[in-house]
Amino acid sequence: MTEKEQKQAAKQFSEFWKDKGYEKGQSQVFWYSLLNEVLGIENPKEFIEFEDKVHIDET
Repeated sequence: MTEKEQKQAAKQFSEFWKDKGYEKGQSQVFWYSLLNEVLGIENPKEFIEFEDKVHIDET
């Protein structure tokens, strides 16, 4: 993706997400969309995980 294409994609992305509803409920879609459409990362779902469970060692 060229710099010009990326700037255009960023503009379209920001217009799409402007005044969108529930931030917490759409956060994963937002990040996948940003990574793919603006930054050109193919299949971000393959390596991005959200809200992993934290394990605390009680020792």
